[in-house]
Amino acid sequence: MRQLAGQYLDFFDFEATDSGICVILLDDAPEELAQLVETIFGGNTPDALSRAYEALTVASEADDPYSAEVDEKVCPFDMYAFMMEMLERFKENKGQ
Repeated sequence: MRQLAGQYLDFFDFEATDSGICVILLDDAPEELAQLVETIFGGNTPDALSRAYEALTVASEADDPYSAEVDEKVCPFDMYAFMMEMLERFKENKGQ
């Protein structure tokens, strides 16, 4: 699970805007990643992408992604748990 979350992080980047630095999803991101962002985090908005990036970062760095500590101000735990469920399905579909 950590590996898949880390792979998905490669499809995020940062962009300077008038309001500061924003997280963006690259155009070549896999369809399932775009679906995850849309379904769980609410779309391709700066807030949603920041939450998705934070959640995937936690999942990729945690010793046990299923019981990782998530900053609920950035990503509520229910969103994180749902993301973990979706990642598990994606992993099963890919045979990883």
